[in-house]
Amino acid sequence: MLRTKEQYFEKLFSMKPNVYIGGKKVTRDDPRLRPGLNVLGVTFDLAQDEKWKNVATAHSNLK
Repeated sequence: MLRTKEQYFEKLFSMKPNVYIGGKKVTRDDPRLRPGLNVLGVTFDLAQDEKWKNVATAHSNLK
């Protein structure tokens, strides 16, 4: 089953801060990351929509 946008963000924000911007470590809720996170959120939303499922869903062989 696919994760929801909320599940993805919950896991992402619980991870240790290992993102760097301009050589400085930032937290995952840094506002400069928000545009990219918004795009990811839309992708997760589309993957949950039957109309877009075949276009917005990637399949993995990883277990």
